[in-house]
Amino acid sequence: TFASIEPSICEGESITICVTVTDGIIIQWTGPSMNGATTACVTVAPSSDVVYIVTVSSNSGCGIVSKAIPITVSTCCEAEAGIFTAGNIITCPGAIVSTAVAGNTIGPEYATSYFMVDGAGEILDISTNGMFMAPSPPSCLGNYIIFAYNYSLIDGGVDPSPTNISSLLSDCTGGENSPLCCDLEQGPVVTVNDNIAPTFINPPVDITVDCPSNIPNPPVLTFTDNCPALGSAPGILSITDTTTTISWTATDMCNNTTTYTQNITLLSTDCSACVDTLIIPGIIPQGYYQAAQVIISDGTVPSDAIVHFRAGNQISIIPGFSVQAGAEFEMKIDTCQW
Repeated sequence: TFASIEPSICEGESITICVTVTDGIIIQWTGPSMNGATTACVTVAPSSDVVYIVTVSSNSGCGIVSKAIPITVSTCCEAEAGIFTAGNIITCPGAIVSTAVAGNTIGPEYATSYFMVDGAGEILDISTNGMFMAPSPPSCLGNYIIFAYNYSLIDGGVDPSPTNISSLLSDCTGGENSPLCCDLEQGPVVTVNDNIAPTFINPPVDITVDCPSNIPNPPVLTFTDNCPALGSAPGILSITDTTTTISWTATDMCNNTTTYTQNITLLSTDCSACVDTLIIPGIIPQGYYQAAQVIISDGTVPSDAIVHFRAGNQISIIPGFSVQAGAEFEMKIDTCQW
């Protein structure tokens, strides 16, 4: 008994064809790669359209019957880009972006690539493993789309390295009806965004110093940033008639800037040199006065002045010395400080 079939297969596939026979029947198959097969069923994998002939007869040689079985071999597309396993991504400029798909067609005849595409449809980068480097400065803000591209390696019409996504959107629909044997899957949106300014680590607090010689040398400060992690900035000392400051400016790769200022209160710009004995008569101007051994004074500290005495052994306040209301006066036994 012969089945009335004209089977069709895809390139690279195999098919089993059979006849139903009773005892005492001889079978003979002819056609490419049959090699004189005599079984009721044979499995073949033709690479192009072919016709196989099966002949059956009785052991006595009577009742010989032949049947032609044509097989059509088609170019079938099984491209499937799969489904992305992760959602949208927010990242820093120049950071590594990792994506992947599941359910894509895998085999010797198919390959999968990944594209990073800008808003104009231009393919900026192509990856075979789903990993990209996000655009670097000056691209500090933008949205990019990742696509998965599964395509046939034996379809000569497929472009393995396209430059724009627009043609693929219409040509790569997947399945047998696709104009080309390829499939395209739109995946996550990668948002590159860095609008966060750096932050200084443990910046110095405001201070008060006696004299200009006690102003500290500006240190180098370390700052942290979300893109990348660490940096450093030198300090800039500024002295005017009214202010004394040290300022630091940190700038990241996207020109986000932070400035920190340390204010320094300078109690006096008039600081006496360290002599052995210092005698201070009359109206005493605001300032710091020091001596290695002795300070002697019968002067007057006026109401608007801040005055400090510092001596190594003795401070003598003799008759006539006075401090007016509103003034600030301090005396201390200590070594010279400047």
